[in-house]
Parts: sequence; structure tokens; C-alpha cells
Amino acid sequence: MDVYSYDMNKRIELAAPSPEHQKLVGALAKALREQRGLQLRGVAHDDYEDKPYEIGGFVPDVIAYDEAKELLVIGEAETCDHIDTEHTRDQIKAWTNRVMSEGKSKGVSVPVHVIVPSNCKNDLETFLVNLSVRDRVTVWSL
Repeated sequence: MDVYSYDMNKRIELAAPSPEHQKLVGALAKALREQRGLQLRGVAHDDYEDKPYEIGGFVPDVIAYDEAKELLVIGEAETCDHIDTEHTRDQIKAWTNRVMSEGKSKGVSVPVHVIVPSNCKNDLETFLVNLSVRDRVTVWSL
């Protein structure tokens, strides 16, 4: 049984994202699949059929899974103008406090990956440091 199979019932329709956001989501999904070898469980992108579901009160842009470790992975894309917002703050806080409740990775923190345009990577780094979660988030840029 999949550790988070019960969440599959919480899928929701997402608002139409900007082309820049779609590009970031696609790049993160591709990186998690090709560079990290993860299974994609839900991607908020037009090119993917399976859409993400709610985790910790928020719907991430990418949900991936490490089958060998039985470990869920959360991915989020942010455009420069959405990094330092209350919504992003609440999402990151919620997701960086998640731990696996079952499986081989029971008790392990759920990894969080965030991608931003390269010109605002430093802004994201500062934002994460100010939230005291920098050590719990993998930062990507495009």
C-alpha cells in the first residue's frame, strides 16, 4: 500500500498558472525524475495528467516518490514576485514540518524542493534562512 494513498481523494483543480510558472514546474518535475530518479505522482503542469493533491493543508506543484526509500518528496515553483508572501511562507512552514508516518522512512522528514528563476535565487535563500528552514529545503533555479 502506498503511504499517502489516502491523499489521492484530495485532488483539487488548480488555477491557470502563468507561462513562467509552468516552465519552472516542468523543469522541477523533469529534474526530480531524471536527476533524482523519483516517480512523479502529481504535477501541476499542462503536460502531466496526474495532478498534485493536498499535503499539510496546501497543494504543491510537484509530488514525487522515492519507491526504494518509501519517501514522499514535495516540489514547489515560485516566480520572483511570489517568494516572500504569506502564502509561500505558510506552505513552506507546513511542508518542512512533515514527516513520513509509515514505511521504510517512517519518522523521516519529507524533503522539500523549491525552484525559482535564477535571478531571484538569492531572494529565496534569504527567505528560507529567515524562516529557519534553509537546511530543510533543496533550492533549484532555472
